[in-house]
Amino acid sequence: MNKKVRNAVRTFLIKNNKIVVIKYKTHDTGYYDIPGGKIENGETNEEASIREFKEETGINILKQHITGHITIEYPERIFELDMFIVDEFDGIPHEFEENSSLWIDLDELNNSDKLFQSIKAINYLKDNTHIYIDCDNNHNITNMNVKRVKLINPSKKYYKEYKDMMDEWFESGSQIAPWSLELDYKTEKDFEKLLNRLKEVENGINLEGYASSNTYWLLDLDTNKLIGGSNLRHYLDDKGIKYWGHIGYGIRPSERKKGYGTFLLKLTLEKAKEKGIDKVYLGAYEENIGSWKLMEKCNATFDKLVYEEETNKPIKKYWIET
Repeated sequence: MNKKVRNAVRTFLIKNNKIVVIKYKTHDTGYYDIPGGKIENGETNEEASIREFKEETGINILKQHITGHITIEYPERIFELDMFIVDEFDGIPHEFEENSSLWIDLDELNNSDKLFQSIKAINYLKDNTHIYIDCDNNHNITNMNVKRVKLINPSKKYYKEYKDMMDEWFESGSQIAPWSLELDYKTEKDFEKLLNRLKEVENGINLEGYASSNTYWLLDLDTNKLIGGSNLRHYLDDKGIKYWGHIGYGIRPSERKKGYGTFLLKLTLEKAKEKGIDKVYLGAYEENIGSWKLMEKCNATFDKLVYEEETNKPIKKYWIET
């Protein structure tokens, strides 16, 4: 049986760690959903997003952008959903005859008591889209940075993507960080040795003065491009205590100043929390303003200024609670 395909949209409006949802009144318990609906004949996906959002919430979308696409398959039909993020809007959530609209905390998306119909849309938002919002003192959005990125473990299937990233990095002559990105990678045989070495360090084998650690790579899910890497030390050795702390990270030259560094550090902090590291120590050269400002953006608390023995360069030290 050929399943009927319906093209539709789902639209996310997020502000101050809250998201607009709709609640249907047709069930005793009340179903929740992300605003959106079917694309009508002669209508673009953007027009459908604006129309459906207005009809279901009473809010006018002034500016939005598409952030991805998912497929939801049912026994008798298939929904092809374009996903939008609202950048600018006007109005407040309204109540209607069939549904009400309201702001809820983003954490409520994990609440099993709320029966969300668009489960795949919810999972898309939680698993594949990372959002960083800058606000002014009046809680107005000054910048919203949305990336579909994922922190991945090193794997041989990313040899071409890794080689492309590191070729660019070495050709630029800019500093390479963390240390794990400096290992030889040119041939597939070299790359296999690199992966084996990272696995050794992860398992505490042949550490050669290093702390055991995990290396991660940041993958852009829309382009399948490796953006950068991080290294999470499981504990602090002497050098970690003195200078660099638990995490080292870096972004390839062509992708800097685009917001990826924030996601890389935040996602690595999540890995630290998973490993039971509840307080992460970090360090950055004082001259590397972008690096320590990024730490401060991620709620880092300044600890002290130290000086590297070999160069006498000042290093700013920070703590971040995970």
